[in-house]
Amino acid sequence: VLDGDFVKERLYNILSRTERSCIVTVERSVLAELAAQEDSKLLGIKKGRPILVSFSIGYNVYGQRVEYSKIRYAGNQVKIAAKVPFGKMKQ
Repeated sequence: VLDGDFVKERLYNILSRTERSCIVTVERSVLAELAAQEDSKLLGIKKGRPILVSFSIGYNVYGQRVEYSKIRYAGNQVKIAAKVPFGKMKQ
């Protein structure tokens, strides 16, 4: 991973080169919080306004953590959409 050219290649392409760094499972969660003082400054919103906090943990084939991220979004800038397959109709 460390010898990857992150200017020319995407992170996940580089991570997918080995079993140890390839992400095969991801856990994601989203929760609502009130903006703290730092959120207020960084997101340009008033302290106490609603924000969404997203957590993501990526695992390799051995169940080891490869990636962790925590992202904070201003609540007025979020749209959540999902397309969920339901399977085939039973006859």
